[in-house]
Amino acid sequence: MIRSPDKCYSDPNLMQSALLSENTTPTLPNFVSSRTKRKRSVEQLSDMFATLMTQHKAILASNQEIEKSISFLSSQYDDLSRKVCDIEMERKKDLEYII
Repeated sequence: MIRSPDKCYSDPNLMQSALLSENTTPTLPNFVSSRTKRKRSVEQLSDMFATLMTQHKAILASNQEIEKSISFLSSQYDDLSRKVCDIEMERKKDLEYII
């Protein structure tokens, strides 16, 4: 039976290979990185918050207007639906009278 060679070309034990190549104590790689945060003053934060609140109020007002429009359109649809239903019933009565 012919076996194909291993496809992994990396060294299976990095700690031993580091010891053999350098003859020093191995150091583990540092995978943790730190992120520097932006420093903002209290004034900047309060300005950002005030802007956010005004945008929030504008969005709420817009949502209320949309709700009013939807309720108006819904009531108009209901009225038209009733009228169409009445006209269909009247048409059926007329067809029965003709026949």
